[in-house]
Amino acid sequence: MIPNATWTTTGTGSNATTTFEATLNAGSYKLLVNTSPYGYIAINSTIDITLPSNVVANNQRVSFNGGTFTISASNLSPVSFITVNGFKGKITDYTSSAATYSVPALVTPLTQSTFNLVSVDLLPSSQFTFFSDQNASANVSAAFDGLINTFYGSPNTQCWIGMDAGAGLQASVSRVSFFPNLNWANVANRILYSVFEGSNDETTWKTIAKVDQTVHTGWNVYHSADTTPFRYIRFSHNSTSGCNLA
Repeated sequence: MIPNATWTTTGTGSNATTTFEATLNAGSYKLLVNTSPYGYIAINSTIDITLPSNVVANNQRVSFNGGTFTISASNLSPVSFITVNGFKGKITDYTSSAATYSVPALVTPLTQSTFNLVSVDLLPSSQFTFFSDQNASANVSAAFDGLINTFYGSPNTQCWIGMDAGAGLQASVSRVSFFPNLNWANVANRILYSVFEGSNDETTWKTIAKVDQTVHTGWNVYHSADTTPFRYIRFSHNSTSGCNLA
């Protein structure tokens, strides 16, 4: 929290400029300005504080296979991170004067053949983040909570609900289990020909499974028509179902 006394504003309206003074640790910060009496202003851009000039890295080297990287400095932030080729390396050991970060492996055809960095494994549900056609929807997680009486719902003409494995990871889907809205008297009338799809760019989607006439109330299981690894997996339909998956 930055005290009001440190803020100075010159000008008015859209021409106003506000400055403030604060001591911040190295890291990336977003601003949320509280206004009187109950409002706030969210600042979209971030403030990036670079590492101080007294950082010591001791000429460390890290393999393409990943590893750890330690820096020494004053007032290091416990939420700082390093970025290697676009991938975050998080803190594994921390004090205010030294921090050790994990360094992600750099996967290329050469490093994969040398280090065998990529391996097949089951991804835990905690690995995924959820997304939908409603970016700020409060009930996105209802399609993934394991409960049959809570379900996702969308008012949009086209709807979808999905999972993101995260940067650098992909999921190969062998089968899909889903539970439609328990209140539907005729499930096929609501959800027939909806599809499960996979993508690696959220633009081009490939069908993994299509809902056919066998769909029914309760748990349905469809085997995948394509086991290509994808980062993004989603269920997609229209306003007939509202993507009401429980």
